Amino acid sequence: MGLSPRVAFALSGFLIAISVLVSAAPGEAAETSPPGPIVTDRPTDSASPILVPRRTFQLEAGYKLSRLDTGDEHIYTRVFPDLLARYGINKKVEARLVAAGWSFDSGDQGTDPDGFSDISVGTKIALAEERGRRPQMALLVDVSLPVGRPA
Repeated sequence: MGLSPRVAFALSGFLIAISVLVSAAPGEAAETSPPGPIVTDRPTDSASPILVPRRTFQLEAGYKLSRLDTGDEHIYTRVFPDLLARYGINKKVEARLVAAGWSFDSGDQGTDPDGFSDISVGTKIALAEERGRRPQMALLVDVSLPVGRPA
């Protein structure tokens, strides 16, 4: 079940409005420090609460292989490329674009291309830094745009 275009546009507008409000927060230094070690979110597998630094673009790519045993046959699903683009808007907000890429199913009967997957657009918003027993926290919000081929 996909989102209607009106709902998708409304959610996208909401995310952009929140990004603008948070990026307009006072007290942010004009200069940015050089980025430190890369912290990846491993597209569609896990997400850390760490944001990319302000004005930094980070592209993550991968290849995903999964296997389903149905008893009689083994079905392999391959997804390539598994892409995640991240851009630091400020210290509290990053913009995100996820494209799972092209999906192929193959089993004992041959290969069946499923087609291109949907694209997700979203944001990650920093909520709290680590302090004592409280972990570092961030809110990850995204909207799936139904541009891929239906399964």
